[in-house]
Order: sequence, then C-alpha cells, then structure tokens
Amino acid sequence: MNNKKVIQKHLFQLPSPYSPTCFIATVAYGSRIYSKLNYFREFRDKFLARTKLGNKLISLYYFVSPRLVNFIRNKTNLKIILRYILLEPLLFLLKFTIFLLN
Repeated sequence: MNNKKVIQKHLFQLPSPYSPTCFIATVAYGSRIYSKLNYFREFRDKFLARTKLGNKLISLYYFVSPRLVNFIRNKTNLKIILRYILLEPLLFLLKFTIFLLN
C-alpha cells in the first residue's frame, strides 16, 4: 500500500482542523505549517512509505493519533512535554537519518 492510499484510508479518522500529515506534531507545535513538520513528512514519505513495515507503522500512526490528538488538544502542559521530551529528540534523529540516507 503506498503512502497516498494509507493517508486516504485514514482520512475519516482525522480530527478537524488537523491535516493528514503529522497531526500529533501539528497539535504539539500549534501549526500545521511549522517548518519542523517537514522533516517528519519527508521521513514518512521518502523512507517509511517505501516498505511494508513502514506502511504498517504509518497505518498504526493514523489509527492511534486521532485519539491522542483529542486527548492533548487542550492540555498546554502536555503539549509542551510532548514537544520537548518526544518530538524534539525524534526530530534530531530524523534530520540525522535523512542527512545520512540522502
């Protein structure tokens, strides 16, 4: 299953107004156009979406994320914790991986 099919398959689960790309990071950072989100999208599109395991991870993400987004949407402290404890270290690893694999 390619990336577009995975996204289309799970569009009905997306909590409005968040885009179908990186919406946990979108709610944590507060904007779907935040430049750091491009690294998450690039990693998903260029690397994860090319493998069966990657597509399964993408599907799992789109299954779990809407519930997590709904839970953290109005919790400012939780968004800050998510952003600095999980997303920033993950972003560092993604940038490094993208650099190495390009």
